[in-house]
Amino acid sequence: METDVSSRSIRLMAEISPEGQSDSVIPIRWCVSREVVQELRDKGISSPHFLISVTNAGHELERRLVPLADEMVYLQFTRPGQNVVHATIVWHRYDNGDELKKAIFSLYGFDRRGYPQYSHEVLTYGKDGFTDFDEDIGRHPGQETLSVEVPAEMFAKEPPRWLKRFVGYFFDVNNVDQCHFRRRLILSILAIPLAVLWVIGKELVTVGSLIVLLVAGRREINFHPVLNPIRYAPDDTWQDVHSSFWFVKKNGDDRFDPVLAINPLFMVISGAVTYFVTMIWSQVSFNGDKAQEQHLDHLWTGTWWIWLIAFGTPLAIYFVISLGAGFVSVIKLATKTPVAEKTHNRWQQKREQQRREKLQQTKQATKVLYSTLEEMVCNGDRRADLKELPKERRTLRLRFQATKAKVCRPYAR
Repeated sequence: METDVSSRSIRLMAEISPEGQSDSVIPIRWCVSREVVQELRDKGISSPHFLISVTNAGHELERRLVPLADEMVYLQFTRPGQNVVHATIVWHRYDNGDELKKAIFSLYGFDRRGYPQYSHEVLTYGKDGFTDFDEDIGRHPGQETLSVEVPAEMFAKEPPRWLKRFVGYFFDVNNVDQCHFRRRLILSILAIPLAVLWVIGKELVTVGSLIVLLVAGRREINFHPVLNPIRYAPDDTWQDVHSSFWFVKKNGDDRFDPVLAINPLFMVISGAVTYFVTMIWSQVSFNGDKAQEQHLDHLWTGTWWIWLIAFGTPLAIYFVISLGAGFVSVIKLATKTPVAEKTHNRWQQKREQQRREKLQQTKQATKVLYSTLEEMVCNGDRRADLKELPKERRTLRLRFQATKAKVCRPYAR
């Protein structure tokens, strides 16, 4: 049965059964009254959009924003039961599409039940109509609603648990539809070699950190990351380590027994100090006047570099600043010459020509837009069927959505 909910300004159309039920993915088509087209034209709106909000049990689930002239969009429901489609016409004051999308779709998170928490509410508290937006977002007072009952059997059957668990190693568990899950499954299979290398890398890091912790004598080391590198991260090894065996006794007292002298850290530090002291002594031990002369040469070279840096750095900075100031002066002088003025005037003329061309293109696009909207004026019966759309509006995106609706069902959230 074709459901056609009418109002003064907007009409929504969708394929719904005589019992009021529909599939989980349906095309939504709309038309507008001639008064709406005239009002938009009088206000000079050059980029009107169709805003759709879907609610279920008083919670907003999804928003869609499409150009008003598209006339149709495929809507994918995410929850079974009674879904209500709210629709209205919006636009940005300065025709800034990016700012319009930012105002509509800005999110600050999800609640504990998975419902989106939008930064700007578009529906009233009771979810029975649209609210007013800020001064930069305009909205036509006309709005429409369409109630759709989606049975649970219209959604896709959940994939096997073991398969979801396998994909969950690479992606989160929130799969949108069957196509979404299949794409993730293919990518997960292709990522197995990389995953193996990743696990090997984690194991190497974990083993290396374990060796360091054992040498340091740390207590309460977590050995689980070594045995199960997939489940645990390398930093889990040292998250809950306690004091070192070499420096602190088990009861918490500082250690002052022979163990302190034979700990690996003390032996490494003492060996390194002994090595460097020996090397330095062999270098500075004078072997006659020649050794003293070499030592003085090194001292003089170091002193010369210190003086060079101390006095050369300010001079270099002064040189760079002077060069920049001179360059700016030359540019200012060059712009005052007849040749520069002629070039500047030519650039201004070109810029003005580009502005006029852009304005002409905008006017032409607006003319085409309202010609399309005139064809969308509600007159007679219309069906939410892609084949009944004018050929120029059967876009590649709509064709793709129609094909996807046949082969990919969404999962019920």
